[in-house]
Amino acid sequence: MSLAMFLSSRGSLGAGYKDLAESVEGYDGLSENDPSSKKLLSRDLKALEGLGIHARLSEADGDDTVRILLDQDRSYMQDVTLSAPEAIELGLASIFSLGDPSFPLADELRFAITKLDHLVGGLADIPLASTRVAGHLDDRERTTIKTIDAARKGCKTLVFTYTANTGLASRRTVDPYGLFSIGGDWYLIGFDRDREGIREFRADRMVDTTTANTSPSPDFEEPDLDMRSFIGFPFAYGDEPVFQVAFAIPADMRREPAHIWDKVTVCRLDGLPDHLIMIAEARSTQAAARWAAEHPGVVPVHPDRLRERYLEGLEEAGRCHGQETWS
Repeated sequence: MSLAMFLSSRGSLGAGYKDLAESVEGYDGLSENDPSSKKLLSRDLKALEGLGIHARLSEADGDDTVRILLDQDRSYMQDVTLSAPEAIELGLASIFSLGDPSFPLADELRFAITKLDHLVGGLADIPLASTRVAGHLDDRERTTIKTIDAARKGCKTLVFTYTANTGLASRRTVDPYGLFSIGGDWYLIGFDRDREGIREFRADRMVDTTTANTSPSPDFEEPDLDMRSFIGFPFAYGDEPVFQVAFAIPADMRREPAHIWDKVTVCRLDGLPDHLIMIAEARSTQAAARWAAEHPGVVPVHPDRLRERYLEGLEEAGRCHGQETWS
């Protein structure tokens, strides 16, 4: 988004490698004569195309310097629609986030809203700066979030010290896959290289966060990971062959947003009037058992190994709290 906003501000002048190195975060040291720089820029321009933002390369008049120009005519997708409730929800979320002085991604959000308004209209009338709320993030956490976001965009590996909820601190090396906020807390989703699996980290428990190296080249390939689905059902990602899982869930359990729950099957059994059965695909027994434990009232019923791991986890938690048996 920083690249797109800068190219947009340059208009028909476009930007050269030197301009990007001096003005766009994450492009320090970018050079037209460096193969890794060309690879980095090519990857980012391809990523922008996936967002409907198209740029083209051109040689400036009178020299051989390559210029990158935003193609305004092609840089808007035409198939975006918002229902009235979605527009209201977006507006309210934007007012709150942009009114929070600690919100770390304000420029990106304003750019997204401007682009959506171009596509669907009506969003420009939302008073995005009319509400002010007290920011709850301190400077350290805000800096951490910006560091995570820059590393995620550049596919750069992060290193940081993380304090788990047990109080134990350890140095972690993580490929950042995604960043999201729930309930006012910010979370990093990434591949933990030491533990060889996808893990979730709370930003306020991360300290001394930095990239593993200063090379402009990406450290890992962008993963095929749907962040929205992961947040809802992280057990869909893992190293095991795909298998079906079934959970008994409370009938009144909140099932939003719809785009997550549309990917599972929910049915009712006559013998369980207060519960529904949810059937989904999984690739991690451990993650599926953890998901059930983290949602009160949810109980895994299939397969047997999932139910066994779930009960083992409850027993482990009970022993940690001085309870030898779990009823």
